[in-house]
Amino acid sequence: MADVRTRRPVTAHDKVRIGSITKVFVATVVLQLVAEGRVGLETPVRSVLPALLPARFTPVTVAHLLNHTSGLPDHVGVPEPKTAEEVLRHRFDRWTPREWVATATYGPLKFTPGSRQEYRGINYVLAALLIDELTGRPYGKAVEARILSPLGLAHTACPAGQGTRANSELTAPARCGGGAPGPSDHSTSPGPGDGGLPPSHRR
Repeated sequence: MADVRTRRPVTAHDKVRIGSITKVFVATVVLQLVAEGRVGLETPVRSVLPALLPARFTPVTVAHLLNHTSGLPDHVGVPEPKTAEEVLRHRFDRWTPREWVATATYGPLKFTPGSRQEYRGINYVLAALLIDELTGRPYGKAVEARILSPLGLAHTACPAGQGTRANSELTAPARCGGGAPGPSDHSTSPGPGDGGLPPSHRR
């Protein structure tokens, strides 16, 4: 249902967040930048974002982020709700993309980059930050200019105030805009670029 208070059902005119499908948009923009020669798939992420990752993470490349083979450590110092009450308590916790990345920089890499695959939202938070750095504007703006507008996806957008939390989901009705990388806000989940475009299915 669209509204739990009124029990109004979902209609074709409602907008929803598309969650992790946002990663497809982020990956597309990164690959466009690769095709334009602005970054390479084998480029170390740290060479583009040196202030975010420690030197021991130098082996992590752009390709490793996109295919979830980076081996980045687990997050440290973030809530891990185990009950409904704890989820409720932390549902509005906010993290900026850079704060979220910082929680995954403690300790060594979990495995040699490229040797294993582990699905991690942090990979796409970093990918969104790469877009920010390489294009000189918020990743949501790049997604809008390079994908949404050319394809006429008028009902798909990035939420206003992006960058105030860690998640990056595309969402509507607000158009992509402001703030640091990240299509969307999130609670104690992954950061920007990792799950937030909220479109309706209409073009």
